[in-house]
Amino acid sequence: MRIGGRRPRHCLFFITVEFADAEPELYVVPVTTVGFDEADDDTTIALVDTNHGPMRFVASVADGQLSHAMFEILRRGLTVSGENGQIIGRPTRPARTMSLRPADIPARAINAEQSNTSVVFGDVAITKLIRRIETGINPDAELSRHLTEQGYVHTPQFLGAIEYEAPGLPPATLLLASSFVPNEGDEWKTTLDEMARLLEIAVVHPLVSADWPALALGSDQRETPPAWLNESANHLFARAQLLGERTADLHWALSDSDAADFRPEAFTRLYQRSLYQALRGETRETMRRLRRASLQGRALDLANEVFAADDVIMREFTRLTGELMEAARIRIHGDLHLGQVLASGHDVTFIDFEGEPARPLASAVSNGRHCVMWRASSGPTTTRRAKPFDRPSTAASSRGWQRAGLHNPRHTHRRVGRLRVLGRLPTTRERQRVPAAQHGPHTAAAGSAYCCKR
Repeated sequence: MRIGGRRPRHCLFFITVEFADAEPELYVVPVTTVGFDEADDDTTIALVDTNHGPMRFVASVADGQLSHAMFEILRRGLTVSGENGQIIGRPTRPARTMSLRPADIPARAINAEQSNTSVVFGDVAITKLIRRIETGINPDAELSRHLTEQGYVHTPQFLGAIEYEAPGLPPATLLLASSFVPNEGDEWKTTLDEMARLLEIAVVHPLVSADWPALALGSDQRETPPAWLNESANHLFARAQLLGERTADLHWALSDSDAADFRPEAFTRLYQRSLYQALRGETRETMRRLRRASLQGRALDLANEVFAADDVIMREFTRLTGELMEAARIRIHGDLHLGQVLASGHDVTFIDFEGEPARPLASAVSNGRHCVMWRASSGPTTTRRAKPFDRPSTAASSRGWQRAGLHNPRHTHRRVGRLRVLGRLPTTRERQRVPAAQHGPHTAAAGSAYCCKR
């Protein structure tokens, strides 16, 4: 498929890769035609004999001219046809009024390890070329568009998409565009930098007391941090609180809608049963992998504690087969971790709603195009229509996140999902009334939230 102008130098190759034991996959390869002496063998895909002499096909994912040409297709809503399909620009209203002249706003590819190719246009816009194309609704485009329409300000403004259409297949998203958000990097990097600073400070301060007890797995015991740590980590604690508030805002924005694909859905007994089976299946698989792991020392001791609690953990899941939960399921990010949160000044910005890249879109089409997700609640769950970005108090939100144990935010589905709540979280007094044998040092207390992949 040729891109740009009457005598285009750029084209898109759509390549189907077939496997002996898996479904075929479709990839897009941007290519530029250059003279034989204009490139070397390292970047050459193929040599071509033409009427003008030998030419080279070179990979051009970072080519500025091609990036501008693709943005123009999106901005103007153009249709470009090839032999076996076509691409169509789907701009939003703000995108139609933008003008990204190559001379004024150069395009620059981002050198980051990722499954797609991102290009920044000055400080105005950013595009993401999806190299592996999958038919169906793209969650990144769907959620970004929804949040922009809802007026949520802590994600980049969605500018539109380019879709690929081929005979007999549903449309597939090829390219996404959004506004550029100035930032200092992602929160993962800033958190690591802050932790490194704290470790440097810790060198000149005494560490924890040698007579402090080792806390058992699942213990509710707390120890007061040293005063110097509270003072030095004040900024880190403030960022964690801000991130909790913004995450709560995000979930309200994703649930406060009358749109069919974003309307909260009630739990059903069938869903609870399927959730029960999914939890048991994944727990067994996790136990199997843990037993096969080569562990030593403290790690082995902790693993043995988990093995000893196998029956207790499985018994906790049976609560899902009891009474019907009076709770709702909502949409979520799908792959939320600190690498998906930009540190933008004194605030944060959520990006990349595509879900886990390793999971195909097709695996998430079930259950009304929504998959499993989870939520922690600091009190009884009630159904009400929230005001835009209305949220619980900061203290309540913080307690909810802490109790939910958000230790591995990658425990979500490739496709943006639904929310589940296991009743409500127990109070301290209620936990004290549960016999130690039921929750003890090995398992979470009754009523705690569980999170898994479906």
